[in-house]
Amino acid sequence: MEHAEDRDTVVRRKRVAVAWEDQKRRQMPAKHTPGPWTADTDTDSEGNFRAAIMDENLHAEIAIVTQDVSYDNDNGEPRILVKRAAAEANARLIAAAPDLLAACEYALRYTIANGDAHDRLRDAIAKAVSQ
Repeated sequence: MEHAEDRDTVVRRKRVAVAWEDQKRRQMPAKHTPGPWTADTDTDSEGNFRAAIMDENLHAEIAIVTQDVSYDNDNGEPRILVKRAAAEANARLIAAAPDLLAACEYALRYTIANGDAHDRLRDAIAKAVSQ
């Protein structure tokens, strides 16, 4: 039984450490435009997909996602490098970024420190907020 109590103590200490890391991270000002973001989609005059990722509060343009089309120099025919479906999916993913970051930060508090899920969440958050 003593072994289980030791393990419980270790788990508690790790949770306290995670809570402390989370508290420090929440005190740092975000460097990105706060969400929510939306993807305002459109089609250009040539029928190519375009999405403006917009801040819902300020109505500021954050990013542009386009269907990547290049033209062959020999015959002038279009060559699609990024298909419309992929461009639309990319726009949705980018627009969801602030919500995904918040969900990762929330979930990190409920994972066991040094576990696989904890490490993956911590790495994803670091990737999103690092310079």
